[in-house]
Formats: sequence, C-alpha cells, structure tokens
Amino acid sequence: MEALLGTMPWVHEVQEPEPLRRARSEALEGRDTFRGKEPLVNLWREVSKPKKGGAIAAKPAGCKADFDFLFTQWLQDRGLDGMLTRGEDQEGWAVFRYDNPSPVVESQPEWEQAFHGTWWYAVWLILKSGVFLESNNRMLGHDFWEPGVYCSPSLDTGLWYARPQILFGDGVYYRVIFELRVDPSKRKRDRKRGGVQWVFPSAAVALHAVWVRSNAPPKNGEERVNGWDPALEALPPGCSALEPIVNPRELETDPWPEMEDDFPFDKGNNDAPPWMQSAKTSVGIRPAGRQAVRPATALAALANGGAIRPVAP
Repeated sequence: MEALLGTMPWVHEVQEPEPLRRARSEALEGRDTFRGKEPLVNLWREVSKPKKGGAIAAKPAGCKADFDFLFTQWLQDRGLDGMLTRGEDQEGWAVFRYDNPSPVVESQPEWEQAFHGTWWYAVWLILKSGVFLESNNRMLGHDFWEPGVYCSPSLDTGLWYARPQILFGDGVYYRVIFELRVDPSKRKRDRKRGGVQWVFPSAAVALHAVWVRSNAPPKNGEERVNGWDPALEALPPGCSALEPIVNPRELETDPWPEMEDDFPFDKGNNDAPPWMQSAKTSVGIRPAGRQAVRPATALAALANGGAIRPVAP
C-alpha cells in the first residue's frame, strides 16, 4: 500500500507505451521531490505519527451532510471533477468511478479487483497522472519489502493504509482508498501473513474507482493527519499549492443536522495493522452477503466476506 508512485528499470517493459512513460515521469516529479532537505514522503510519515495519540471519537452523523459540497469543491479546485462519477455507496463508503476515456493503463476483462489505501496528500497527483508507480527507494521515504506497487484484494487491508485526515478544518476525519484492476499474470509477490498483499509493476495496475469514507477517525495509536498543510501535497507538474478548503458552517449557530448513520465507521477491536495480526482477523468492514462476481474478482469478494461489490466497468 505504501506504493504511491516510483520507478525501477527491471519493471519497465521494452514495449511500454509512451503515455505510461510520460505519466510516470510526471508522477515522479511530483512525488519524489524534496521540501527543504526532506523527501516529501518522509514528511508525510512524520506528520502522521500518532505521537501517543489515542482514539478519536466520531463526530455526529450529521457531519456527513457537508461531504458532497466540500469534496466537490476539493475536486474542482484541482481540475478533477470531470474525472469522477458518483456511483452506488458501499457500506458507508462514497464510491466514485474513474472516468477517463484514454487511461494510462487500461484494464482487461480478466484483471482482478484490488484496493490501495494511501495519504490524501497523494490523491491529486495520482488522479492527474493516472498511474501508480513502484515503491523502490527507502532514501525517498518509500516503505517496501519487494519493489513494486502494493495492493490487496481485501478492503480491510487497504483500510490500514488509508490514513485518516482532517481535510476541511472542522474536525471530521476522511479516508481514501483506490479501487484497482490488476493483471494477475504480472503479480510479482503474494504475501498472506497478516492480510493479503500483492505486488505488481506499474503497467499491471489500472485505476478503477475512488472510495471515500467520511467521519472515519483514527483508532488508538493509529497514524493520523490532524489538518491540511498545502506545502505537503504532491503537485502535478505545473501546478501550485492551493489554499486549504475550510468548512463554512458555523457550528455554534448552524449545527450539523440530526441524522442516523446506517453504517457508522468501525475498524473493529484491533489496534494493530494487518502485518501484526492473525491472517484470520477481521478489521471491521461488516459483510452484507455474498454476491456473484466474475471469476477474476472472486478472491476479492471472499477476502471481505463478499461484502464489497466491484464498481461497474
């Protein structure tokens, strides 16, 4: 999951398309940069350290009433609003299909569903470039045990890498996960201990959808980002840092409406990430019954009790 964007010569195919080479170059420029003397990704790791931070209580369910307006503005400011189409919500997640008529990596019918959680600071660059590149350089802050793009067929595992962040200055934490399609014939590694993790080259990973969870605060000891610092956002080439978006609601005079949350966020009782848990441990996404999926995505459904339906092509 730590793979956001990266490169290594062993993973690039001789006939790699020019759009992918160009997108990789632009993505590298945005991610593998320095702010002062520190690599950008190292700064993300530093700012998200819990520093003895305990569990944070969720805000009232009515805070979700502001999500559509605020997230739409977030996308519009970055020129991303035309790339995403809201689909059917899934167990409390707002799901946005990635609509790009000319994707950098185009999935095939036999490709499988996977999930990749990350920092919000990486989202603009990933959506703009349309590519996930390999983690391969620890000096730049990458975390990996095998160079490549990390993902999982389990939403539960992806959730551990979706760092909760206060985006709009109102104390509400949000998480983001990318839904992918991955080429099973190009899978480099498959680790099952403490949560299934797959490793792929960039050319075998296609962006399919964006999953956003609002009012999803951190558990005890979990990494979290308690605000938005424009200086830490990974910027596409030619783009400048943007001012933070602040929720205009004055809670003292205009409190959030009374609402019932059908799917209150719950990461379960585990205070440890998947690599420190038994592979049988659930992380709290409630199952909603099995569904028929094509064979390529059957493993993804079983890994999460059948609760997660693939976003329609």
